[in-house]
Amino acid sequence: MYTESDLARTYYDLGVTLDGLPGAELACADNATLANSSWSEKANPLNASEAPRGEFRVYDFTNPDTRDRWVARVADLVGSGAIDGAFIDGNRGGWSSSATACASDAARAAWALGLNASTRALRAAVGDATLISNYPTSEALRYATGGMIERFTPNQDIDELQGLAKRGSLVAVHAQYATEPHLSKHLAAFLVGMGEKSYFGAGVGWDGDGADACDTWLRRWDEFEKPLGKPTADAAVVAGAPPKAKWTRSFGSGTHVLLDTTPERDYDTVSCIWWSDGTVTSGDPFGCNGTAALAGTPLADVHAAWLAAHGEAVAATPFAPRTLRMTLYRADAEESSAPEGCGVDEKVYDLPALGTCYSPPILFPGDGQWGAFDVRDAMDGAKLRRAFFNTTDGTCGAETDHFEVPLDACVGPFGPPRPWGRFAFVA
Repeated sequence: MYTESDLARTYYDLGVTLDGLPGAELACADNATLANSSWSEKANPLNASEAPRGEFRVYDFTNPDTRDRWVARVADLVGSGAIDGAFIDGNRGGWSSSATACASDAARAAWALGLNASTRALRAAVGDATLISNYPTSEALRYATGGMIERFTPNQDIDELQGLAKRGSLVAVHAQYATEPHLSKHLAAFLVGMGEKSYFGAGVGWDGDGADACDTWLRRWDEFEKPLGKPTADAAVVAGAPPKAKWTRSFGSGTHVLLDTTPERDYDTVSCIWWSDGTVTSGDPFGCNGTAALAGTPLADVHAAWLAAHGEAVAATPFAPRTLRMTLYRADAEESSAPEGCGVDEKVYDLPALGTCYSPPILFPGDGQWGAFDVRDAMDGAKLRRAFFNTTDGTCGAETDHFEVPLDACVGPFGPPRPWGRFAFVA
């Protein structure tokens, strides 16, 4: 069941209320309205006798009777056998909450101690029943079975997920803003960090009741039905250092995953999940040439076996292994701008797979067409994005500049000796 420790959203819904209990609600000294920017609803003055629709009260955990009733609301249902536990919303660390911002520092400290005592009493009352704390803080995990990472992000929360999994905690990952194009990044990050008691959900916000919830935060994505199996090992960091790292991991079914958060822009994070049924989940199919992306990693052989089993089907999709070809031209002697055919004296460069960092002087030694610094090519929507870095050894340190150009079109001017060119994929 759902219960809460901050804004009393279920105050009128759970059968055990605080009506007629003096002092059960936290009163602000100035009778102020709560201001909580993360909620569209505004709460009523906390010592009002009635809460209009769309407004909330706050439980006063300094009141022993409030604590008893808050505990009983869950414990009575667990004892009846109707439920096997509860999700406790609200704790943001140190038993704090912005819901008490209108109170004095002393009142907030006393409230936090009361919430700690209430949670401890709830654990004692429900025995081994499951208790899930929103935000799995160290304080909450003294009493809770596990926690929920409410706003899971691929480049920030993997370490937290791995830590919870290793200690055997139940952890629910909620990718709150994982809309269709971005699901892969959140799901790949979850697969990197998950453990035996880890669970994943992804949706847009928390809106929706009943059937509507299944289209938002309770949506069951097609990927949830894919075969997975047990992890063959912990995730391997094959480049960088967390949180800016490149992770790989494989599972017993043959499913394997790559997550690369090393690009400077979070938007450019590369995520690829190659499922054992031959399908691929990624928001950037052109960055999922596994042969190149996994070369030299523990998954190179795993991916080779996957391609051998599914290569024919994959070849008909955007996830087929591709390389980028750049063809450069000199301008016609009589033309000062790019001619219709891009010029004469063409030179062809077959480049590494998209998303691969490379050093042009190492790849094309003695070629004056290139500069000294590292390059990474990637797709940004329908355009090729070429980024330049401050390193010269193929490691792509900090990005210093970039340009974007369309594919299969004459573009330029670049530097001499061949200022015009085309970019195209080679299957």
